[in-house]
Amino acid sequence: MDRSAEERLHASIRQTLAGNRDAFGELYDLTIHEVKKTVLFLLDNKQDAEDVIHDIYLEVYRSLHNYDHARTFSSWLTGVAVRQIQNYRRRGWKIVRLFNKVQLLSPVQTVPDISKEVVEQLEQQQLMEQIQQLPFKFRSVLVLKYWHGCTQEEIAEILQLPIGTVKSRLHHALMKAREIVSQQSLTLGREQ
Repeated sequence: MDRSAEERLHASIRQTLAGNRDAFGELYDLTIHEVKKTVLFLLDNKQDAEDVIHDIYLEVYRSLHNYDHARTFSSWLTGVAVRQIQNYRRRGWKIVRLFNKVQLLSPVQTVPDISKEVVEQLEQQQLMEQIQQLPFKFRSVLVLKYWHGCTQEEIAEILQLPIGTVKSRLHHALMKAREIVSQQSLTLGREQ
């Protein structure tokens, strides 16, 4: 987020806390893209995503007064989003089909020679399908680490876990992802 957007975000937070409901609309506009990416990455279908996004922003509005200005707002907001997704899952809803979400988030762009982009997208889709096979607790740390670029400390804060648990989950998630990739490579080798 550029400096002027960051300043507008903090102004919107202050105004929302002062009771200006229109300011919350601006806060929504400034943050919805990242929230939507996270939700679409972690949930199964579009209808579920809209429900969760609604729940996230209700929780943001209710708990904005708890935001600690010593943290970045994006970390706090991502924490709210991940907790709402976890709550949604606890209620028995199904988890993400990452392949579909990648298609929704990054359609192939038409350019004169798109072969390189198509190959990269197919490789990314295959990776997303493989990651989707991991349990939610492993996927969530991978999303925060490699999609949002969070540090291990930020992940621990967002997920409200000890740092050792985060390190362990990242380690196990990467090991399991490697196992899935190698198993699929062996299966493909037998088919040829």
